Amino acid sequence: MNYFIKSPTGLIIAFMNVCTFLLLIYILLQLMEEKQRGKVFVILDRIFSPVLSPLRKFFRAGRIDWAAVAVIIILQLAVFIIKK
Repeated sequence: MNYFIKSPTGLIIAFMNVCTFLLLIYILLQLMEEKQRGKVFVILDRIFSPVLSPLRKFFRAGRIDWAAVAVIIILQLAVFIIKK
């Protein structure tokens, strides 16, 4: 496996993977009580809210933010397509 980014495509894939990782952290922090979330959650919420807000209209509000899960799936499908 090659860990060095040698092309613009590799940079895009790395960016998408970092976004996926941050979204996973965001989802896990949402499962915690509001008092325990902390500043990391606030920062991630400010970063991802513009992307997630339009998608939240299509998903029911609940314990898990399904809009974030949908964005993760979309990002990883894009990574899969780009790698081919």
